[in-house]
Amino acid sequence: MPTPFLRGHLPPHAFGVGLLTVRTLLGQADWQEQVRFVPIADAACALDPVRNQIVVFGGDDGARRVAHTWVWNGTGFDRRAPTTSPAARSGHAAAFDATRQRLVLFGGAGTQGDLADTWLWDGTNWAQASPAGAPLARHGHAMAWLNGANRIVLFGGARTAALRQDTWEWNGTTWTQRSPAHVPPARERAAMATQGSGQPLLFGGQGGGGPLADTWSWNGVDWVGQAAGPSARAGATLTATPGGGLVLAGGADALGLRTDTWTWNGSNWSARTVAGLQPRQGATSAFDPALGQALVIGGVSTGNARLDDAVSYTGSTWQTRTVADDPLARSGHAMCMDPQRSRLVLFGGADGAARTLGDTWEWDGLRWHLLPTAIAPTPRQFHALAFDPIRNRTLLFGGRDLGGGRDDTWEWDGFAWNLLQPPIAPPPRQFHALCAAGSATLLLFGGIDNAFASLGDTWQWNGSTWTELFVPGPSPREYHAMAWDPERAQVVLFGGRDSTAARNDTWTFANGVWTLRTPAASPSPRLYHSMTYAQERDRVLLAFGLDAAFLPLADTWEWNGATWQLRTTGTAVEARYGAALAHEPTAKRTLLFGGSNLTAAFPHTWIYRSQPPADFTTYGTGCAGSAGVPRLGPAGNSRPWLGDLFTVQIDNLPATAGAMLMVFGFSDQTWNGQPLPIALASFGLPGCQAWLSIDEFFLSLHTGSTHRFAWVIPNQTNLLGVRYHKQALVLDAGAGNPFGGSISNAGTATLGRR
Repeated sequence: MPTPFLRGHLPPHAFGVGLLTVRTLLGQADWQEQVRFVPIADAACALDPVRNQIVVFGGDDGARRVAHTWVWNGTGFDRRAPTTSPAARSGHAAAFDATRQRLVLFGGAGTQGDLADTWLWDGTNWAQASPAGAPLARHGHAMAWLNGANRIVLFGGARTAALRQDTWEWNGTTWTQRSPAHVPPARERAAMATQGSGQPLLFGGQGGGGPLADTWSWNGVDWVGQAAGPSARAGATLTATPGGGLVLAGGADALGLRTDTWTWNGSNWSARTVAGLQPRQGATSAFDPALGQALVIGGVSTGNARLDDAVSYTGSTWQTRTVADDPLARSGHAMCMDPQRSRLVLFGGADGAARTLGDTWEWDGLRWHLLPTAIAPTPRQFHALAFDPIRNRTLLFGGRDLGGGRDDTWEWDGFAWNLLQPPIAPPPRQFHALCAAGSATLLLFGGIDNAFASLGDTWQWNGSTWTELFVPGPSPREYHAMAWDPERAQVVLFGGRDSTAARNDTWTFANGVWTLRTPAASPSPRLYHSMTYAQERDRVLLAFGLDAAFLPLADTWEWNGATWQLRTTGTAVEARYGAALAHEPTAKRTLLFGGSNLTAAFPHTWIYRSQPPADFTTYGTGCAGSAGVPRLGPAGNSRPWLGDLFTVQIDNLPATAGAMLMVFGFSDQTWNGQPLPIALASFGLPGCQAWLSIDEFFLSLHTGSTHRFAWVIPNQTNLLGVRYHKQALVLDAGAGNPFGGSISNAGTATLGRR
């Protein structure tokens, strides 16, 4: 035990030194979106030829309107972080002002209605303009550059439900409405681009009586009708091609999505027989000077699915320039961590059009990867995944495919799926829960069978077969969630729905027994929520779900082994259910993907982590004593959280009782002007090194080969993020050196807040 002088606390002197070198931080666990280019529709983009940028802004990802700014890099999209930005929107329009060298964005449909704001992009940041005049708020309008007159022209759109047919021009300072003698019919979602003559060309759109098929050009004074060409459609793209031509692609008419391609040579349309373009409407497009080709980005495809691709027109075909780097929006999927390969594995679910999915994805800590699978489970949702520590494989059981509930057991080894044939298996089911239950078993509970009856059976997987455990436990239920808490060696189950109602009961399973817990606080009754164990926080994490009225929830809770605590996060995450949650121990964070809000599925990846996390990492090497090299590390999963007891453990001590010094320092770089580490041979400790500045040390007595040293970290906000170092000097007469001692490795503690 530490000497009475310590009184279970770090010394005030040591903390005083640390406070001189750290800043105050607002620290807590929070959600952070891992923003990648997601499937998008009704965005706006334009080429900035001065800065050689194709800039994409906003759009609708199927679940929400976004306010992201992206720049095309030739193979993908780079997210920009401007200090100011337009609000989230879709159905807006953009064009490049070549005279003022700014990309101009106007209007769109925002989260609170149509917008009438004008924004300018200078290659780095957005700035809102304050013109003396401007068009009325609208969405679905079209914009293009009028060369020679040095103006941007805007036409049409819709304000609420009313179609517009007004013409406006931007001169770099203000908008001016024009009054041409001839005016195209009112419309929204038309396609417009600047042709080789420098005049904008307008085609189609959605008119009051349906899709339109007319073509018009703007000469700066009047609209002039042009030759007929493509069939009526709305939501097509029109993009410049080399030589001054234009290419039109996609769109939708009364019968559905269009797949044909047309080119414009300045006076006439020509149909092209080309392949490679997935059917779509609501895409955005621009000319890519590096490729010398028109580039079409995103849009809405079959089944209302958003696209995240970029395809270019080569003149003879459409060529995909990107690869999918995120799973499609989905819910009802399953995900777990493969600690052997440091990968999160995701399988299946249902997309925003309620189509079941059978794709396999892995997250490597930075990005998602779609994995090819010659053999795989049938497309399904409401299944369960867990890592099998016996076989070091990801195990999948059950779920629902087009044939109903399943009872098949599959494993994923990182390269292929294999269908297992255990002699015994649980009956077919969906909406069950599966998780680890120690180092040698998995535990499965509940679900709903093919007769839609709730199940209350408990099953165990041992790496080769399933065994039913006939033990009393939670009521039969479905839509519940479970997680393995390794620190307390128990499975935690919460909520779900039984035959009577949504539940908010907490159960733990340990040593073959289910135990109903009575925490002081609990999440509200819910179903279809997500749970996992967050190792660096030593907490079981619960998030989201549906309440008893089947409304999505947006709260986050943590279980500490005795009760639940509601986490107040700084970032609001949209309410959802049916998401997947898994922990990344190496990165010290928890990842969430997907889910649904009753109207749409989400394609987003979110990270939950402490800011900053409490951490203890070891470094350096020790030198041997009579029992070997003393080893310093955290005791179990103890971490230096503000207000918590933090315990370190020193192993390989002499078997007989003795004394040791625990040394604290605030630098691992220098001590007394000398660079670290410092050799201690001159102190009678040959082969030993000091790895930290010696700012404080304390005598502690040990009684055998292992010793624990514990103290309470003060709950002071200004200590958040403080880093300090420690190393143990063990008094050991049998060490065989003049000093009579040995030294452990060193460790660095970073103070965090839960």
